[in-house]
Amino acid sequence: MTYIIYRMTDGAGIDELQARTCKLLANHGSGVMTEIYPVATMQAGDIGALTAVAGQVRDLQAKAVEAT
Repeated sequence: MTYIIYRMTDGAGIDELQARTCKLLANHGSGVMTEIYPVATMQAGDIGALTAVAGQVRDLQAKAVEAT
């Protein structure tokens, strides 16, 4: 099964968005299982502040992203 949430956001930095997402997941008894930082992992050059966050419960993750 493949599941992807993709959102473009304005006005907030990646650190703030990640903190808000983690807080919303924690408020519902869930959390982040894996964080992937492609620039650091793959040394892919300048691909910007790209962070993939995998949550335990996809519905809660979707709500967290929508709330940002």
